[in-house]
Amino acid sequence: MSMIAALFLLLSINTFIDAANDDDRTNFDTEAEFYEYLKGGNDSGTPSISPTITGLSQLPSPSPLPSPSPSPMEEILVRSKVLAIMVKCTAIPSILGSSFIVFEVLRDKKKRRKSYHRLLLAMSISDIFSSTAIFVGSWAIPKGTEGVYLVYGTETTCKIQGFFIQLGIMTPLYNGMLALYYYFSINMGWKEYQINSIEGYLHAVPLVWGFGTAIACAVSDVYSNATLW
Repeated sequence: MSMIAALFLLLSINTFIDAANDDDRTNFDTEAEFYEYLKGGNDSGTPSISPTITGLSQLPSPSPLPSPSPSPMEEILVRSKVLAIMVKCTAIPSILGSSFIVFEVLRDKKKRRKSYHRLLLAMSISDIFSSTAIFVGSWAIPKGTEGVYLVYGTETTCKIQGFFIQLGIMTPLYNGMLALYYYFSINMGWKEYQINSIEGYLHAVPLVWGFGTAIACAVSDVYSNATLW
């Protein structure tokens, strides 16, 4: 049986070759031109191959595969890394600037006697607390939180950070109190002793609102892992 199968295979190959040669011969006027072409005797001087095989080279080359796009999780990780680092870069100048103001006011007795500098001092202290909490950033988020970069904290550190961030609402409120100070001193023409008479109210609004909302949120257990970083 093996001899018959081998013989059948040889006959099939020979038939295929003859058919290919017959196809090639149809492209030439005489058989002599065909054999001359096979020997490399074409006018271009380049080695010749079968016209049937030559047609394969005319097929369009495959286009390169497009590069795979990043998955949604990879995009989230990249954004979390950028955000975790950028908040530290913005918090540091704020902490340094507010610390300088605190140092300048505390070391000068004349500045400490003026309502303007006392309001500025309180605003700077509030900014130091909130900017420090922002600088801590993702470090306070519970360890193991997915999709967040540089997480080393616990639920407790997360809640403490939330408390001081909420306490930072005093900073813009104190800025508003400074605007009132300018209104009274410049537009209304008040003297220092007149502003001193209402200074307690200018401090009360930011302190009561800031500590009141921060404590209320802590008591009601509002602070939790928000994965904002």
